[in-house]
Amino acid sequence: MVRGSPAVLIPVVALGWLLLAPELPTIENDSAAALAAGGTGLLALGAVALSLLAARDSPLVLSSVALAGALLTGASAARGATGPENVAKALCVAAVALLIVRALREPAVAVAVPLFVAAADVWAALASPAQPLVRAAPPRGELLAFELPSWGEGAAGAQLSTADVGFLAFFAACAWRYGFRRALTAAALLGSLVLTLALSVSLDRLLPLLPGLALALLLPNVDRAGALLRDRASA
Repeated sequence: MVRGSPAVLIPVVALGWLLLAPELPTIENDSAAALAAGGTGLLALGAVALSLLAARDSPLVLSSVALAGALLTGASAARGATGPENVAKALCVAAVALLIVRALREPAVAVAVPLFVAAADVWAALASPAQPLVRAAPPRGELLAFELPSWGEGAAGAQLSTADVGFLAFFAACAWRYGFRRALTAAALLGSLVLTLALSVSLDRLLPLLPGLALALLLPNVDRAGALLRDRASA
């Protein structure tokens, strides 16, 4: 999707946007505020995760990014610098996910893992009481979640966990490694984040992101995923 120096610019642009967002005019309508602030925040962090695909074949680079991201996450959290913390955390989690995909030797994971995590996420959502869409940031110091900024004085309208970012990067890395449609898959992964948020706003309840991400990987690549499984079965 991204090669060379443009990939390096994506985290910088995302950081600039996350820092700028609180200075934008407040949107009074709660639903519109949730879609605008939450949607752009989700897209920014999703793009940061996908930017590391340019280094997918460089374990040394990915390991360095994971370590640096972890250190910067801790330092930024201690200083209360939410924007840098979000970007550093996304880079760290995505780098670890790409290293995991690189270490795996079983092509079937490109299909099995998305189906499993989607089913588990749906089951967890159905088994737990329905929650309203929380238009507020996670508590400070929550290392397993991202604090997406609001526009102006409004409240943030999305919740994103490290697992969501990790699996987004994992699914994208599988698409790149196993010959799936790269550009279409990347666009579908990012689009699924916004679509899930829009459905959450419409229904006024939190919906899990992983089922949408799994569909974004598999639906554009049904034929290629099937061929991958057939090749594996005949090997």
